[in-house]
Amino acid sequence: MRHRFFILLFAICLLLLPPDLRAQGPVLTRGPYLQSPSPAALTVCWRTNLAGIGRVRCGTAEGELTMVFEEAVPGTEHAVRLTGLTPATHYFYAVESDAAVLATGAGYHFYTPPLVGAAVPVRFWVLGDCGTQTIYQQRVRDAFAPVHAQRRADFWLMLGDNAYGSGTDLQFQGAVFDMYP
Repeated sequence: MRHRFFILLFAICLLLLPPDLRAQGPVLTRGPYLQSPSPAALTVCWRTNLAGIGRVRCGTAEGELTMVFEEAVPGTEHAVRLTGLTPATHYFYAVESDAAVLATGAGYHFYTPPLVGAAVPVRFWVLGDCGTQTIYQQRVRDAFAPVHAQRRADFWLMLGDNAYGSGTDLQFQGAVFDMYP
């Protein structure tokens, strides 16, 4: 009986919400961000407020995202591995959850690394002890931006102490994901 009461109470609360809030789909709360690149693969990660099936569409032209990769299990922490990519290639991508487009456009792109052993220059951006969430962290980020605009960094390495305090999820959100969008 108690269980039915809470279900009924929940349903009434949902009905009292304005229609635009009741129909709201998933919202991007972290990312997207890229991990574990290889010449033929890369993982796209993001977080949503609602559980759903994550999907990434990608392609070599912004308007032609013909490759589709999808998670098997719904969740809020999404990690979709893109495979079968071409080495040393520029890709654009879009992130979706339950068919709702969460991120797309010219700013969502990546380059796959060249084949192992290829003789190409590589530019690194290395940061250490950067999790302060202070003006000094912002100044380092802002000083790097014009350099990156002239010649992109191929690799970003964070050495540690990325979120000071206790290393909570909220501290990582502020010091890493919000600081370096």
